[in-house]
Amino acid sequence: MTEKNKINNIIEKSSKAIAAYGLEKLVYSTLPPHKYISANVKSLETSIQKLKYDKILHEIFKEIPTRQGCRTSMGKQKLIEEIYGLNRYYKEKIEKADFSYMDKAIQQAKENQEPTSINKMMKIKKDEELAQKAEAKRLKKEAEEAELVKKLDEAKKANPDELFDAALIDLPLAPENFDLNSLKLPLADNALLLVVVEADDMMRGLEFIKHQNAVYKTNFIWDRDRIFVNGEWCKNRHTMFLLAVKGDPERPHNTFKAESVFFEHQSSATHYVPDYFYELIENMCLGKQYLEVFSNRQFSDSWHILDTKTNNLTNGEK
Repeated sequence: MTEKNKINNIIEKSSKAIAAYGLEKLVYSTLPPHKYISANVKSLETSIQKLKYDKILHEIFKEIPTRQGCRTSMGKQKLIEEIYGLNRYYKEKIEKADFSYMDKAIQQAKENQEPTSINKMMKIKKDEELAQKAEAKRLKKEAEEAELVKKLDEAKKANPDELFDAALIDLPLAPENFDLNSLKLPLADNALLLVVVEADDMMRGLEFIKHQNAVYKTNFIWDRDRIFVNGEWCKNRHTMFLLAVKGDPERPHNTFKAESVFFEHQSSATHYVPDYFYELIENMCLGKQYLEVFSNRQFSDSWHILDTKTNNLTNGEK
C-alpha cells in the first residue's frame, strides 16, 4: 500500500469514527485544538483565554450524543483526548463545572492580578454557597431566638386563671399530714409534671402522679453531696425528680436530651430546688405557663405559685 493510500485510509477511518460518535461539532468547532492551552498556566490573560475555551468545550460536551453500548474509556473518549489533548479527568472537570461563575472568576483574577482556572472558579461557587448557608443559618437562629423571647414574654403575661402546661411539685416541702388527695392541680389536658421526692418516699410521689391523672415516665437524680438522717435502709445522698405526663404534651426537640444526674451541694439546713430543674422544664416546654407547688421561693415571674391553703395563685417578681 502506497503512502498516499495509507493516509487516505486513516482519514476515512477517522471520518467514520467522528460521524459514529457524533463529534462533528467538536472537531469542526471554532476552538483551535492545536492552540489549546495546557492546564498549568502562569499568564493572567492566557488563563482567562483558557477558561473561555473550557466553557466552549463544556457546551460542546453537553451536546455530544452517547452511542448506546459505547464505553467512555474507549472510542469517543480516545478521539477527544487525541483531538484536544484532554485526559479523562480534566474532561470530567469541564463537564461538571458551573460556568455561570466564569465572569466572577475573571473579575477576581483581574482584581488580584493572578491567573484563574476551573478550580478557582468552582471555589468561588463553593464559598458563595457556604456564605449563603451561614446566612440562612444565622437568620434561622435569630428567628428562633425571637420566637423564644416572644413565647417567654407571653408566658409572663399569661392569665394565671388559665390551666398550666407544666408544674414542679416539691413534695418534701408539703405541710406535715397534708392530704395530697385533696389537691387537684389546675393542669391543661396535656401537661408535664416534675415531682420532687426523697429517695425513701418515692411511692408517695407515684401515688400523687396517679391522682393527677398522669403517667410516670422517667426520673432525674439530684446528687446533693450530703447525708440525710432520715434514711432508713441507707445513707441517702440524693433527691429524686419524677417526670410524668398528663395526656400527650408536646415532646422536646429531638436534639434536646437532659442529663439524668445533676450535682449541686446543699447543706442539711437548706432546701430549695436548683435552678437547673426549672430551666429543664422551660427547655422542655418553651413559652408555656409554669406552676410551682409547695415552693419556698419563686424562680422567676414566668412561674406561678399555688397557695395550697387558699388555692390562689401568685405571680410577681423573683
